[in-house]
Amino acid sequence: MRFRFCLPFLFALPMLLLSSASSQESRPDNATGQTQAKASKKQRQRANQEIRGTRLDWLEQDAIYIITPAEREAFLQLGTNEERDSFIEHFWQLRNPHPESSENSFKEEHYRRMAFANEHFSSGIPGWKTDRGHIYILWGSPDEVESHPTGGIYDRPMWQGGGSTTTYA
Repeated sequence: MRFRFCLPFLFALPMLLLSSASSQESRPDNATGQTQAKASKKQRQRANQEIRGTRLDWLEQDAIYIITPAEREAFLQLGTNEERDSFIEHFWQLRNPHPESSENSFKEEHYRRMAFANEHFSSGIPGWKTDRGHIYILWGSPDEVESHPTGGIYDRPMWQGGGSTTTYA
């Protein structure tokens, strides 16, 4: 009867010994990993303190809709403001449709769209933060605009069921 209760423990004992041995072997790597993680965290904190100002505004406002996740991560990993300035120049140069030209039409159009969004789509928050501003910045002007500022009667086509509907401004 005693043997039946000891049998599971006999099978579990080698497993416990193996797991404790493997955890002891992995401790130096784990300690090294923790040290590297702490160093990385300190480096990010120093970088975040240095990144304040126009460069953070560029990342969080100007390029927020057009920067890729990989580019964003690379920008956040940079250590100095000179590297960040170089990254920003390279970022715009990659998107320039005419790299041989001194003008960057993509950059100019992007900032024009942001200004338009801020002017036309603001509603208590800047226009670039609104959904309409986001879409306008990414896609540009619409092909057509349908406006009904005074309301009126809308005649529905047959595929919508026909008839007419009163619309409001």
